[in-house]
Amino acid sequence: RTSYSTRSACTPMAAAAKQMLTSVMHRDVRSDEVEVHKTPSLFMEFTRDLGIKFVDDRDQRLIDLCRDPVRAETALEGESEVWLRDEIIDVILYRGTITLDEYLDLARSGRGSALGHRQRRAVWRAFGEVLDSWMAVGMLPWRAQAWLAVRALIEAPREGPRWSSVVVDEAQDLSPAAIRAISLLQVDDHSTLTIMGDAAQSVYGPGFRWSEIGLQAR
Repeated sequence: RTSYSTRSACTPMAAAAKQMLTSVMHRDVRSDEVEVHKTPSLFMEFTRDLGIKFVDDRDQRLIDLCRDPVRAETALEGESEVWLRDEIIDVILYRGTITLDEYLDLARSGRGSALGHRQRRAVWRAFGEVLDSWMAVGMLPWRAQAWLAVRALIEAPREGPRWSSVVVDEAQDLSPAAIRAISLLQVDDHSTLTIMGDAAQSVYGPGFRWSEIGLQAR
């Protein structure tokens, strides 16, 4: 999971990035222009001051804190705390869904059952309570890292792109939230974002529409 951007030192990975960027930008990119970043390092600046420990997405403590919120919502009668945990982690956090309107319009691929707007509004209320509870005990699932970066970048947008061009390689190993966060760091009318990957090899979750994360593929 690596994003390649202009400006940095020469390493084997930077050499590969240089070759990719030369092809994308149609000019000879110098080695000292190239940076190589693993995506988790890009998101650390948005999480390091929160005092949060990131735990396995299936941690039982995360499930336990979903119990009361799901029981409090009559529209979710019959659903369990495990179901709510999965909806939060595998849909809301994984997709980088920040607002209720986004969630109401989201295609919940792979979840097996449809949710109407009434149920989705109930899920969103429960999500807010669960997130507050997780934060209060200083614990979040791993998939929250990219989601927190997306939220921070939407609430306080950058004045300009961080780099002139970015190539994201092995993008099939990234969540939609991670790609959305990278795009928010990067994209404007004068910069480029190239995403390379094989959707058939994705091991982290179901597919998604580019429009769901604010991108138009070309």
